[in-house]
Amino acid sequence: MKSRKTYLTILLLLCLAGTAAGQWLQPTPGRKRAVYGVGYYVSPSSYDYSTLARSIVGSATTDYEKAQRIYLWLCDNITYDRSGQIRSADETYQRRTAVCQGYCELFYRLGETVGVKTRLVYGKCRRPASSDPSGHLQDHVWLSVATEKGDILVDPTWGAGFYRGGDFVRQTVPLRWFDVDPSWFVFTHLPDNSRRQHLAETISDADFLRLPFVAPPVPPEEAEDPHEALQRALDPLNVKMRECENVKMDTTAYD
Repeated sequence: MKSRKTYLTILLLLCLAGTAAGQWLQPTPGRKRAVYGVGYYVSPSSYDYSTLARSIVGSATTDYEKAQRIYLWLCDNITYDRSGQIRSADETYQRRTAVCQGYCELFYRLGETVGVKTRLVYGKCRRPASSDPSGHLQDHVWLSVATEKGDILVDPTWGAGFYRGGDFVRQTVPLRWFDVDPSWFVFTHLPDNSRRQHLAETISDADFLRLPFVAPPVPPEEAEDPHEALQRALDPLNVKMRECENVKMDTTAYD
């Protein structure tokens, strides 16, 4: 169970690490090559992130704990780049702002130096109507992280915060978007590769378009079984009821 006390303890350690981070990170003489995987890409890097990464993970010994601390450091130190220009790990570190690609690439670069294996996942996301009344789907990038508990789904961009007016507001409970149950995650995130849904029975693009926006419960609370919640949302009767209530999803992002 993820508790608020655990989060606050880790956050205090990360704040201490972040204070001195600037003096730890030095450019390396040679560049790290770009990383190509099946369906994803990580930009080349001029930095050695090992010292910073070790300071962030501290005494953590498991990949799960290391991933969680890297995630919380990103949530606490990186804001969202409204210009849409900052995408690489190096630019994200230098500017302390990024779009989703930058959050994920910096996570990847920090993780690789401490043995955390990460895959970038590309797909579409659905924002709540309050932040995007048009209902358009948006291109998005998040992470699948290999841990002792299995591959977990992580979205540091959504965990970091959101804009209210012209101000970036940090999430009060960023762990909501760390290690999200796949059945909750698929309400808001649809990967281009259906295997990255991490579901025993994957859902189709059409099914995703019928789903309402549902965020995962705030940890450690879990109001209901996520698999049951997903099956109920996909039930044809419930879909029809939402259509009658004019809950619609614009599909132009798939055209």
